[in-house]
Amino acid sequence: MNTLPFEIVSAIAGELDSVVDIANFRLVNHMCAAVATPIQAQHIAVLNTAESLEELSIFLRAHPHFARHAKHLSIYHATWPICTRDVWETHPLLLGGNDRMGVEICREHPATDEAFGHYRHFISTEARRNPVSDAETLARILKLLPRVNQLTLSHVQTWSWKRTRNAKYTRLRRKIWMSAFFRDSIGAAVSLALPVLNDFPQVHYLEIQGSLNPYDIYTEGRLQSITHIRTLHILSLEVFSGTQQAATNLLQAFPNVTEISLKLATNGSHTAILLQDLQWPHLRFLDLRNMWSTENDIKAMLGRHCSLERVMLREMTLFSGSWRSLLEYKRACLPALYLELGGSLHNEDTRLSIDVSAETAQQILLSNFLNDSNFPWPFQV
Repeated sequence: MNTLPFEIVSAIAGELDSVVDIANFRLVNHMCAAVATPIQAQHIAVLNTAESLEELSIFLRAHPHFARHAKHLSIYHATWPICTRDVWETHPLLLGGNDRMGVEICREHPATDEAFGHYRHFISTEARRNPVSDAETLARILKLLPRVNQLTLSHVQTWSWKRTRNAKYTRLRRKIWMSAFFRDSIGAAVSLALPVLNDFPQVHYLEIQGSLNPYDIYTEGRLQSITHIRTLHILSLEVFSGTQQAATNLLQAFPNVTEISLKLATNGSHTAILLQDLQWPHLRFLDLRNMWSTENDIKAMLGRHCSLERVMLREMTLFSGSWRSLLEYKRACLPALYLELGGSLHNEDTRLSIDVSAETAQQILLSNFLNDSNFPWPFQV
């Protein structure tokens, strides 16, 4: 390996898809280490704070050999408590909540003044953030990452407990002696990213994790269509009665998706409207979870999307119509469509509940029903 030209070693390393394989490749010799180290930076993560975004922009400008190998950018959002010194000293999230010291010990600790100074500076810096400046910083970052095709927007607490991957958040938490809230909307991160994405057509995969209330998404004017997104995962969408239109507007902003996964954080009959008007002409894969709908709405949804090849329905409730009628329709009219059912399927009208978790007897019966036109409906109320 030592005698191979640098270009050949680079080509070999470039064909390795697994981060583990690349890490092992670095151990062969010094040349392999020099080649593989920047390739390891295929996934770059950054906190949605003014300081972290600016630091990443500076780092990428100084290390273009790292930047050109990145394919996936994750932005982790969080909201921190804003409080006075007295409240800060007694806050449940002080030092992460689990390891917080008693109030008197905290006040007497020699590092307390310094930690509160860092906290006050951090909070004031975040309060002065300008959406236009933030968007410009994110645009600079994406320009420095020409191969990034996947963007993840997530809450920091889905990430922070993975101790091998949270160095930036851990350092910040130890510096200001305060953890972020454990659950809040990531609408600010979505508001930051969506207006910028239209200038970066190479990004075709968008994943939004963490609770998202569509009303927390702020853009100047109507949300523009982002036509180059092909894969869309929204894993915790909050839809409340009276707010369905905001959720519909968000989903309609991605007209050319071919794969979409949608999981709701709230449910009820008001969520049925989400399926009534949506249409994605090129949709091939649809995954719906934790949603209430009707038999007719699902039939209409399937009928509008003739390009569908695979549909997954998990933890679904029909409050009008029946699963029997819907699945008989699928078996008779859409035999080529691959339908996968999972979790608990409920029927409000008949009070029927079907458990189609992996390898259950009910799943086997349901599979037989879908695949054999002569197999009778196997469930009774």
